[in-house]
Amino acid sequence: MKKISINQNYLTVGSITTLLLIGLSIGYMKNISGSVLGVSTSTKSRESHVFLGIGSTTSGDWTDIPGAHAYIDSTKYGKISSVVFDATLRVPTGNQKVWVRLFNTTGKHPVWNSEMSMEGIGPNILSASKISLDAGNNLYQVQMKNQLNFPSFLDSSRIRITGE
Repeated sequence: MKKISINQNYLTVGSITTLLLIGLSIGYMKNISGSVLGVSTSTKSRESHVFLGIGSTTSGDWTDIPGAHAYIDSTKYGKISSVVFDATLRVPTGNQKVWVRLFNTTGKHPVWNSEMSMEGIGPNILSASKISLDAGNNLYQVQMKNQLNFPSFLDSSRIRITGE
């Protein structure tokens, strides 16, 4: 068998372990206590991350951040116990307030309770923990606006879905 090196660990090529550890080493999956890849071995809970993207705006009105979106089919996650929207925002000048929210493009409405804001330079990690996903397959878009039309940045954004 061929061997490959990832982070000084030797893995057997072609095995499921290889694929899982490669995913973990590049940060696409999170190891939760008592779980592998966010799927709990106790079957009590599991966590999935949907990465949305990055971008910037200079707009004082709600603006779609190009490339910061994802389709999420809520029926594929089983019983969902919580949904959290995380965003890291930065304002290089530190002289304005900036807002971020999720917008359900399919349903044509903001995702309730997803709006967050910050002031100062940052970067600041913000979390909206009382959001819910609409039933079915929907396109969720990150939107931003700012106070004075100076550049503001979305350094990361994701949705964390925890289920049972």
